[in-house]
Amino acid sequence: MTVRQEENRLVIGNGASQVWIEAWGKNSIRVRMTCEPKMDKNDWALTEKVEECIPEITVKELDITDPWYRGEEWSKYHMMGKEYTLVNGKLTVKINPEGWISFYNQKGELLTAEYWRNRERICRYAVPIGVAGREMKPITGTSDFTLTARFEAFDDERIYGMD
Repeated sequence: MTVRQEENRLVIGNGASQVWIEAWGKNSIRVRMTCEPKMDKNDWALTEKVEECIPEITVKELDITDPWYRGEEWSKYHMMGKEYTLVNGKLTVKINPEGWISFYNQKGELLTAEYWRNRERICRYAVPIGVAGREMKPITGTSDFTLTARFEAFDDERIYGMD
């Protein structure tokens, strides 16, 4: 998994797919994913022009060494990772060193985060089934894909209007 900045967007690539995260008007973000070699340049289903906004993008080095290592073991297993942040008005998007996306408001409060349950790091959510926060599956007989995006559920969360 790699994360890079291209112009005013962040791109997460893993070889088989890429995710684009970019400012989309005032205080909003557009997230797109494709398994194609290049992202489709058409703005499908978007009929109105939005205000052009230049987001603030930063990169921060983090110590991601597992917490149980101490002394000589710590130096042997020490790891650093990068956290990418894109701020557009009142909305902040963070990409952690594993490529997981989370969204924050202007107060720094977590709004939502991708739901990942795998065994890539056993210091959290180490479950035997590998549940990805986002996945693309091909639609048989076509060149299209279906996207499944999973997000964390919070105890005080309420979703209205869904049947």
